[in-house]
Amino acid sequence: HSNTFYTNVSLVDAILPALVEYQLSSLPSLPSTRDQVQLVISGASVIEGMLQDAVEYRQSRMSFYWSYQPLDSPETEFLPWTASAGPYGTRSILQKQLSLLYEVVVKNAEAEGLDQHTLWRLVFNLCDLLFDGYESQLASIEKNPALSNKIPAIRSNFDADKELFIMPLFENGQYLQAEELAKKYQEFSVLAQLCEKLGNRESLKNYMSLFAKQGFSNFIFKRLLDSGKLQQLLSYSEDFPEELSCFLESHNRLNWLHQIAISNYSKHYLHRHTKYSN
Repeated sequence: HSNTFYTNVSLVDAILPALVEYQLSSLPSLPSTRDQVQLVISGASVIEGMLQDAVEYRQSRMSFYWSYQPLDSPETEFLPWTASAGPYGTRSILQKQLSLLYEVVVKNAEAEGLDQHTLWRLVFNLCDLLFDGYESQLASIEKNPALSNKIPAIRSNFDADKELFIMPLFENGQYLQAEELAKKYQEFSVLAQLCEKLGNRESLKNYMSLFAKQGFSNFIFKRLLDSGKLQQLLSYSEDFPEELSCFLESHNRLNWLHQIAISNYSKHYLHRHTKYSN
């Protein structure tokens, strides 16, 4: 269900679509890039402020808005307004606003002399609101087996949005904020590229340990295998011997080299024996 707050306490659901539609309809008629940039910055700042205040209010009154329906109801789905669907839903509004920031503001930020810290903090906060809505919705659904059929589509959209909206932070050199979002919401592609770009193997190994249950090590191994970086792949034999052994089960030649690297000569012999007996 949607929060009682969403419709009864505020007009967030009516104001946000109007703000974005106003930007979209006004941009073509504005005479200068500076005017366009200022319009989008102003609209995005209002949306950020409204949603931040709304989230704080909702969190402070959470027990009240849940009181009319038992939490263990099989039909219960917590859908915060930052996750509301449809063309005028807040999730769609956040997606549109972030796209406008990237398309109109970011590409002109340097030429217009914008304060980079303020701009990227605005982008970060809107991303955080968007992703938090996904996580809250998924956390609710995963507790209810009756709603599990919704998970694949929501997770697929979440993964697509994470890559779409975090990657520009990385591409524009905002490494700390890109890393913070990627770590918080487990965007593995960005984390891998960040560590690779900065040459930080230790951070990469730390993330592989931190997200072991989420399969980050396999993500890295597959990335290296697909790109033909076999020597780099095998360099993880010492730090992640069991994980790499599992990953290489279907790659006999590489597994053979890996077993030698970890001094597992019994398995080395087994692979040789299997190879020559066939």
